[in-house]
Amino acid sequence: MKSNYSKKVKRKASAMEILQTERSYLNSLKLLIDVILVPARNNQTISEDDLHTIFSVLENIYAINTELLHRLETTLAHYDEEETMIGNIFLELAPYFKSYSQYCDNYDRALQLNNKLCQTNPSWKELVGNIYEHPESHRLTLNMYLIMPVQRIPRYHLLLSALCEHTDPSHKDYDNITAAVSALKAVALTVDHSVKNSENRARVMQISQQLANFREGFVCSLLLSLIGQILFCHSLYI
Repeated sequence: MKSNYSKKVKRKASAMEILQTERSYLNSLKLLIDVILVPARNNQTISEDDLHTIFSVLENIYAINTELLHRLETTLAHYDEEETMIGNIFLELAPYFKSYSQYCDNYDRALQLNNKLCQTNPSWKELVGNIYEHPESHRLTLNMYLIMPVQRIPRYHLLLSALCEHTDPSHKDYDNITAAVSALKAVALTVDHSVKNSENRARVMQISQQLANFREGFVCSLLLSLIGQILFCHSLYI
């Protein structure tokens, strides 16, 4: 009896953790959009192409998660151990989480471009500094905000797995939760694959640049060597 009561307490705690972390996550996305993305677009601080490279489908993700938060808040506002269902919410929205794969596939390019613009575009560097100085940002940088969607899908999988662990198999939401765990695991694997692809592209670009620099340096060294030989030979006839 005590064990069953403890399981119910933990199930509610797991459900509330999903809700609380979703609120925090969505607030962070809103801050990123309001403080950086929208002002940059309105003021044409950088080109639309560069904005898309840095933020990709972030606004689509924000819309999806706004709907998720709305459903969670509506469902958990009057939590009932027997009637409250959460698994179905994630099951219905799981297909839309594919936007995260697109975001993650672009993630490394976003970081590279942001770092480059901070070095070459003073207006962008100043704008990016606004989010770090914002009173609600907890002194986080733009790159720290950009990684949040990358981390979110694996976090969903962990949160739902915990909820499943504390849900009795006889509960009417149990099958929904187990199906949602499987669905989010599949999305997490796709996201992980996208991140690895992005990292591999970055490594290839880095190696290509190093080879280009090496070739350039090698050619310069060869030219200097030839010039030195020519000057030396010329001095012999003076």
